Amino acid sequence: YEPTSALDTKTGAEIMALFDRLHEQGNAIIVVTYEPSVAEHAHRIIHLRDGQIEKEQRHPLRGKSASPNIEIPNVSN
Repeated sequence: YEPTSALDTKTGAEIMALFDRLHEQGNAIIVVTYEPSVAEHAHRIIHLRDGQIEKEQRHPLRGKSASPNIEIPNVSN
């Protein structure tokens, strides 16, 4: 389910701001999306292809992941 898919732009922005506030309070937020504008809010983006991790990228302006102790294994085919 896309967190902002059925929402108008203003309400979608409010939801993403809520996620940002929850994260600032120490909560881990996991969002699955196809929308680049939603993914831009992430500190870390994990790309999947055919059920496998294709790549991981950290948002250059957001800093390190809020959960540095969680390791995502590299998967290479």
